[in-house]
Amino acid sequence: MDDAQNTQTQTSSNNEPTKKMEAILAMEGEEGRARREKEEQEKKEAKMIADLEAEKVELNNKRTNLSKSKEELELHWIDLSDKKTALQEILNPILENEANLEKNVQSKNQEEHATDDPIQRQRFEKERQALEAEREKLEKEKWGIEDKMGEIDKEMNDNKSKYQELLREEYSIIDKISEIDKSIESVRK
Repeated sequence: MDDAQNTQTQTSSNNEPTKKMEAILAMEGEEGRARREKEEQEKKEAKMIADLEAEKVELNNKRTNLSKSKEELELHWIDLSDKKTALQEILNPILENEANLEKNVQSKNQEEHATDDPIQRQRFEKERQALEAEREKLEKEKWGIEDKMGEIDKEMNDNKSKYQELLREEYSIIDKISEIDKSIESVRK
């Protein structure tokens, strides 16, 4: 076969579906046309429903993954909360000791100023200085714990932001699924 015949064969085979459809339309009659259109509409609706159902499955899979991510954040938040509680339990006695030491420093300071005896004044001053040194040591320990608690608070806030973002995504997916369900229902009617 030469190129001209090949081209003619391809052209006629490309035109055959169009010509065939023209023949069907010309011969099918009113009842045949109505039935064919109904079948075409049913196929179109079935495909539309299948596409919507596939999209719904994909959205439900995304929602499942979001739920897993949310659960990880929930568990992490619980862990952080437990760590913060443990640090607070360490911090509470330090704060109490610091307050008591502050009172004792003030008391020694008053005793120091109230006495006229230089030996007693010197003794009160040394006791006050020892108390202040101990208070400074507690203060540094307190600051270290408060810094760790601050880091935990920051991480908890980051965790909260991520969680809220996941919630927004989940709500969006739920809304899309609801829209798909309505679309499927309207196609079936």
